[in-house]
Amino acid sequence: PLSGNLLENTSLSQLLEIVRSNPMSDLDKVTPIRQSNHSRKAMKVRSLEECLSIINDSNYLTEIVPREMTDKVLGALVPMPFSNESPDLKNVQESISDPAWNLISRGGKRWRPILAIYLYDIFEDLIPGDQRETCFNQILRCGIVTEVIHTSSLILDDIEDNSEYRRGQKCLHHLYPFDTTLNCGIFLSFVSSNGYPKDLPAEKRVQMYEAHTQEIVAMTLGQSWDLSWHNNSKGTPTENQYLDMVLNKTAALIRLLFKLCSVILDCAPETTQGLLKFAEGLGISFQILDDILNLTMSDVSASKGYRGEDIHEGKFSMPVIHCLHNASENDADRLREILSLKTTDKELINEAISILEKNESITYSKRKAHEILFESKENLENLLPDCPARHAFFKFVFALMKKLEG
Repeated sequence: PLSGNLLENTSLSQLLEIVRSNPMSDLDKVTPIRQSNHSRKAMKVRSLEECLSIINDSNYLTEIVPREMTDKVLGALVPMPFSNESPDLKNVQESISDPAWNLISRGGKRWRPILAIYLYDIFEDLIPGDQRETCFNQILRCGIVTEVIHTSSLILDDIEDNSEYRRGQKCLHHLYPFDTTLNCGIFLSFVSSNGYPKDLPAEKRVQMYEAHTQEIVAMTLGQSWDLSWHNNSKGTPTENQYLDMVLNKTAALIRLLFKLCSVILDCAPETTQGLLKFAEGLGISFQILDDILNLTMSDVSASKGYRGEDIHEGKFSMPVIHCLHNASENDADRLREILSLKTTDKELINEAISILEKNESITYSKRKAHEILFESKENLENLLPDCPARHAFFKFVFALMKKLEG
């Protein structure tokens, strides 16, 4: 999937509980913070609940994706009709706004805008006081833009995988005509760029639009590799080819968010590079751990799919690739055979998972995910201002990772 389906179905209350109750483990320790007397962040760190309240109270999402299609809204999106006749708003409403908000209204953790808010907090002391409110709203807008792109990717991904459920309800293509749903997903991908701040210099806006196009192309390219591999199970991608795929598919949206924030915050080149490397490490780790959770989860419900669904789809996840390249010939051949069947037989799926466990492919993949995230985190940590907001940023990131680890 373009974005971890299993984490998608995690309730927000579960994520909040992880952030509140989990002590910092060896995985997410950060360098001790030197308190700054002049920094308000040294006294108070924005809570996760406060971040969510800010996101939900803003009108940026409805500004980008209209809940109700009116003459004024439609006129702002496209040239008005040739005649004076009123445009067909009813059908635009039913084919664009209704399906889009059907999915948006189901909720979600909004973790990309939350990361954007924490990034602003990290750099706030470096921003002139009279520019802070404007800068914060620009950052928040960019976080919301990534949510719209994410929503688009979920719609298109569910169509490509012919998934049944999303966020506890039927996927949109089971509720609306197939072509309508496809068109809605494409619309959201394009209309998302309308959310970028207009109160920026032209040069910065150009940089943002270039990044937008670049990363959506990357997402599509990465997805094309993933689809090709599981539609043609004769060859086996290498580990590096898998990492290239994830670097494009899953990391692209996080990378876009950090690019946008770097432009607004005028980050130094080395800081920008550190953020982008961390985005890539986070995206890769996210996807590997999501792959593992699909093979190991025990909490199965109709809304979450089932254990080993990726085996049924014949997907070349990190554990599968490791096993095919390192297992005995008999184990590798048997695993490939089961993948090629695209089976829903639980016994066969469990047999495939047993082969992965026997060859320690799941253990290897988890270790790889941790190594990649650690390396990118250590590099970034030294480049960010030393403050409690930095601590909150990393703690939230690792709460997401812990949820994926079950």
